[in-house]
Amino acid sequence: MLFTARRWLSLAAVAAIAAAPARAADLNKYLPDDTEIVVGIHVTTLAESDLVQKHVPSVVKKYGPDLVKAFGEGAGKKLDESLLKELGKFLGDAERVKDWINDNKNTVNRVLIGTTADFEDGNAFLVFEGDFNKDRMKLALDFISKFKALEVAVKPVKEGKYEFYSVKLSGDEDELFVALADDRNVLCCPDRAMMAKALDRGTREKPGVRKELTDVAGKIDAKAALWMAAAPKEDDAYVNAHGYVVVTGGIRFFSSVTSKDADAAKDLVNDMKDGLKELGEELKEAAKQYPPLAALKELIEKAEPKADKNVVTLEAEVPAAAVDKLIKDLPAIK
Repeated sequence: MLFTARRWLSLAAVAAIAAAPARAADLNKYLPDDTEIVVGIHVTTLAESDLVQKHVPSVVKKYGPDLVKAFGEGAGKKLDESLLKELGKFLGDAERVKDWINDNKNTVNRVLIGTTADFEDGNAFLVFEGDFNKDRMKLALDFISKFKALEVAVKPVKEGKYEFYSVKLSGDEDELFVALADDRNVLCCPDRAMMAKALDRGTREKPGVRKELTDVAGKIDAKAALWMAAAPKEDDAYVNAHGYVVVTGGIRFFSSVTSKDADAAKDLVNDMKDGLKELGEELKEAAKQYPPLAALKELIEKAEPKADKNVVTLEAEVPAAAVDKLIKDLPAIK
């Protein structure tokens, strides 16, 4: 049974708190005009955060080599042993990992994922914004196509006046289409006609999405590393919604849902409270095996969704000290 939009939003808000591992959310002109939901990932903002700079290199050092080894064993003879050895050596060096993060933090500045409110259509559209050029793109795609161990088929395709690439995983019937729209935008979607329409939008000066979505995106905190904005054409369970995660040394989460009326807002609050309660119980059980999760359990217990007329908000924060303890107490791979 499919979740209702209201139920999906309530669970998404709860999950965002549990997972809480820019500029304002301006929208890209290549997004389809019928886009109703956009998710943004500010890669540069995330890479520059104290949390990533301090903890990611050490976490990669702790788990990276063992994961590479396990991946190689699972792939059998398909992967080159020397490549696996060099990769494991690199991941086991925290300083090299940190240098790589800083050297490449501007290659992809931001990723946008746009879709409609109909989650069954499967036509998510991705925009990678960053420092691109045709030569770099071609080298990357040529490498992927020649590196047979990855079992990825890459070939040039044409749709109307546009040329771009088809990417298909071995044994997968579905294709993804990738195009270098310009030196700042790489596009990806599952339909070649959709891609051609996107490239047509390259002559625009601004996005063609609905004003309602642009207005909601404008409410995103400029410091957000991860955010979501939604403004469906049909306000069945909610009119619009937005949420974001700000990552510094700690993590701060905020979400807001505008419901169609006060009664719908009350129902959403109840759904959120039920979801938080369930999550708290799961964390309680998990904390028996991994005690540091008790801190997240306390966070969930303190989170309180609030309704003001037809607007529901939820805020939560994981302090830097709590993040430090969680990372420090991560168990080793057995």
